Amino acid sequence: MKRLFLILSATLLLNGCAKSKTASIPMSESLMSLFDYNDIDNRKITWESIFSLGDNRYRVYIYSEKCGHCNEIKQTIIEHSKTDEFFYFLEYNSDIPILDSVDETIGKSNYKEIGILGTPTLLVIENRVLVENIAGSKAIIDTLEK
Repeated sequence: MKRLFLILSATLLLNGCAKSKTASIPMSESLMSLFDYNDIDNRKITWESIFSLGDNRYRVYIYSEKCGHCNEIKQTIIEHSKTDEFFYFLEYNSDIPILDSVDETIGKSNYKEIGILGTPTLLVIENRVLVENIAGSKAIIDTLEK
């Protein structure tokens, strides 16, 4: 009886972990096609350069490798970036201010005048001006699906 209990417990635990790790990845996707942040090294930028990438409309995705929400949507974000030439990545660091509100950051054109709520964040910049400062995995995915 004790052995049966251990087997059932282990099965439930393993199934639960597997589901939580693959919830945001389509079932048909093989393990060989999973993306990593190293796959987008050519798209990584610095905080100081966010307004110097041109006059086109572009997006800057701010993430942390330690952020659970960032990791949940990582595959979707990197996959999206493969089809959007104006999509850049910035790994969070202590140079990036964390603010209580980002409403007043809209319309700014200097990195010293803006900050984020946390990670993940998607900044939308057009003509060297911040037009959107979107925080949270759901809001970011909803924005990208528009």
